[in-house]
Amino acid sequence: MSANLEIIRATYEGSSEDNGRNLLAAMAPDATWTEAEGFPYAGTVVGHLLRS
Repeated sequence: MSANLEIIRATYEGSSEDNGRNLLAAMAPDATWTEAEGFPYAGTVVGHLLRS
């Protein structure tokens, strides 16, 4: 199994808490993505977005 597939599975196949922890472990600290307008966190995000 490829490492990329293992990472993706680790962020979807467990509990929500485990999935989030696995995603943060795999994500670069300076990862950048853009949430679409109209969504609660719309805009560009850099780094880990932790909300409670």
